[in-house]
Amino acid sequence: LTYSYTSSTMAAPAIRTRITSLFGCKYPLILPGMSWISDPTLVSAVSNAGGVGILATGPLSADETRNAIRTIRSNTDKPFGIGAIT
Repeated sequence: LTYSYTSSTMAAPAIRTRITSLFGCKYPLILPGMSWISDPTLVSAVSNAGGVGILATGPLSADETRNAIRTIRSNTDKPFGIGAIT
């Protein structure tokens, strides 16, 4: 576990762990894909804040899932995940 400041201001330091290295995020925080809660807005917000948001696709149709992914991609360029049941 290592810390590093990313700017000259006193912003929260980035944290380097296996999770941050694996997912390419700033903090080892993962929003689980919770049905009816982990929607595109929340997933984008968590990813933009430095964690990894995971979209819950259980209650979504295929078209709704595609549209949700498009929405997330338009809201963030940060890593995010999709919780899918196969």
